[in-house]
Amino acid sequence: MSPVLAVPVVGPLASGIVGAIGHALATGIVGWAAWALGGLTHAATATTAPDLDTWFAGPWRAMVAVAGLAGVPLFIAGVLSALLHGEGPSGMARVLGRLVVAAAGTVVAIGLVRLALVTVDSASGLVESASGVSLAAALSRLGMALGITAAAGGGALAGAGSVVLALLAGLAALVLWVELAVRSALILVGTAFLPLGLAGLLWPTTAPWLRRMAEAVMAVVLSKLVIVVVLILGAAALSAAPLSFSATGHDLDVMVEGVAFLVLASFGLPLTLRFLPLAAEAAMHSGRGSAALRWAGSAPARLEYRMAVTQSLLRRANRAGTPAGPQGEASGP
Repeated sequence: MSPVLAVPVVGPLASGIVGAIGHALATGIVGWAAWALGGLTHAATATTAPDLDTWFAGPWRAMVAVAGLAGVPLFIAGVLSALLHGEGPSGMARVLGRLVVAAAGTVVAIGLVRLALVTVDSASGLVESASGVSLAAALSRLGMALGITAAAGGGALAGAGSVVLALLAGLAALVLWVELAVRSALILVGTAFLPLGLAGLLWPTTAPWLRRMAEAVMAVVLSKLVIVVVLILGAAALSAAPLSFSATGHDLDVMVEGVAFLVLASFGLPLTLRFLPLAAEAAMHSGRGSAALRWAGSAPARLEYRMAVTQSLLRRANRAGTPAGPQGEASGP
């Protein structure tokens, strides 16, 4: 075969091979993204409440025993702290009251966690019913906006941009899928350590353990509501942008918006873990600040403050006008 004939034959053949490989790769990426989105749909619509009844009973009893063992030195430390501070019978009564609270809290801890889970699930269902879009429908809408549903059939592979966005959507869906599983595991771990946090109430130094554990458990529980709200908002926003696979630029904008909502939903758990303790701390300080402002706003408090400032200024003026002796002490008349 002459070189003149080889070039026209090899060129189209290589181009066809590259095109076939590219199409197969794009189809595989889109199929993987569809699989990840389907797994997310199943994980989000299935019950996400951890099992606190069957196999968890054994580890729970073990952690209650550990908390009881740790509570002995903590109780002794609490008694010694009350005696060293001279609190007397009232201090001992407070230590015994903390002991009663810790014991009662251990009894009702699992029930309170169940109540929080049911409340968050009910709130998530209320968001779905009030918005008129179920979570499964929202994820399906996101899949269509990303071109995954249609692309899996081979009709929406408009270019490399849509394939890249499908890859990003698949990664975000996979992260969110794993995040829901991690959420269930964190709820179990946090609940298991609640008896130890309750035992920390026996000593003032370890008393903040319970608040931090409770804030962490509540943040993990609330993360599902955050994820559901973001996904519902994404589906509602994309419902106003009809897909027409003939308009490539318009569809690409819709796909980018869908990826943005999926990525934002994948940050639901870390953001809730970050901001809920800060919100609780701000609420506590806000209450203290408002009480201080109310106290400072009263007329007797303002008068007392002005008198204290005046007396302080007079003492400073007297010290400045008194001559000092050789050793820096005030000399007599």
